[in-house]
Amino acid sequence: MKKMVCILLACVLTASFAGCSTKEEKAEESAEEALEKVGVDADIDGDKMTIKGPDGQQVAISSGTWPESALGKSIPAFTKGSIESVVESADSLMVTIYQVDQQDAAAYIEENKPDFPLDNTEMSAEGLISWGGANDAGFKLALTHQDDCLSVTLLKEKD
Repeated sequence: MKKMVCILLACVLTASFAGCSTKEEKAEESAEEALEKVGVDADIDGDKMTIKGPDGQQVAISSGTWPESALGKSIPAFTKGSIESVVESADSLMVTIYQVDQQDAAAYIEENKPDFPLDNTEMSAEGLISWGGANDAGFKLALTHQDDCLSVTLLKEKD
């Protein structure tokens, strides 16, 4: 829990200095130093933070653009709305997008259904739609839209 609070604090600190490159560089250094003090190995580069675990696994946290990673390219990019956050590791991806109309989210769900035909689940209620599916390649995709927010979660099962 302490590490998560430090990570969130580092993100807020970095974002608060985004107006000036010199201040941003100092904020990145300060945030990295703060994380190192609690045993977190992190690299901050602009709006992207990469956290390295003791087992060598990495988690990248960023915002603003659809991920260019292999996981990001394995599903269609959602081009509407504003990407608030991207959290990705070698076997998982989560994208949070705001300012998304429900009909655009529903169209994106329909676009992805053919590629994830297994274990389909679907739910809708007032102001909420949710769908999940899997495929033979070992990927699971979950798409949830509530209010104006679309959450995209893609998991690759470990081999």
